[in-house]
Amino acid sequence: MKLDQYFLATDMDGTLLTSQKTISQRDREAIKHWKELGGEFTIATGRSMLSAKRYVETLDITMPVILFNGGMVYDYQQQKVLWNACLSQRYMDVVKQVKQKYPQVGIEVLGAETTYIFHPNDIVIDHVNREKLEYQMVEEKELPKEAIKVLFGVPEDLMEEFAAHMYQLEETELVFVKTHTVYFEMLPEGINKGVGLEHLSHTPQAEGKLSIAVGDFFNDMEMLQKAHLGVAVGNALPEVKQIADLVVCTNEEGAIADTMEYVINNQDNEK
Repeated sequence: MKLDQYFLATDMDGTLLTSQKTISQRDREAIKHWKELGGEFTIATGRSMLSAKRYVETLDITMPVILFNGGMVYDYQQQKVLWNACLSQRYMDVVKQVKQKYPQVGIEVLGAETTYIFHPNDIVIDHVNREKLEYQMVEEKELPKEAIKVLFGVPEDLMEEFAAHMYQLEETELVFVKTHTVYFEMLPEGINKGVGLEHLSHTPQAEGKLSIAVGDFFNDMEMLQKAHLGVAVGNALPEVKQIADLVVCTNEEGAIADTMEYVINNQDNEK
């Protein structure tokens, strides 16, 4: 049995990772077996180059990865950016407005290799510490001209109001997406994980192969729709399950293993 006609890209939080931010033994063994059979495996995450690196090393991922929720395709083997998009300079005005209107919201600006905190709160400080990210505290005049995304750390009881406000902004050069119960992100216009998957599909390791994408949240939906097989985990949002081709077990139970077993057992149907 050979799986060299497939590549699988998975979201991390809520999908590959358990609630303890670990990878289950079942998934580890399934990924190893998948690769032994010739299948390609990678991640599609909102994380930065530095934040995702330890997972790439842990899983021995040799394929390029999708970072910044689709804003970059990066090859860790070559240490090379294969493709990326940057925010319009307009992002600076938006973060200044957010800081003034919602002082309780933290603001984290991510460049390709550097993380900047424009306005701290407990959520963004916890985020950079948990991900072991080095960061710089910056004032308005120090905001980077080249940024890939902005992460807003939003108190859970404020998220509904904050998201509604951001979605109604008439920003043609920017796009907004809720990525977690306390994270809300600003990305370049037209950027999402589906776009990242499209660019990944043109790399040598993926070109001509059937794509499988696995996810759980709003920021995974375009990727699942773009893939040949879009898979929602059992703990995914109802909206994500609705557009998926397949629903498997939860992230706690080994959703990646479930997905890989399904493909192995149904190869003829997936060609």
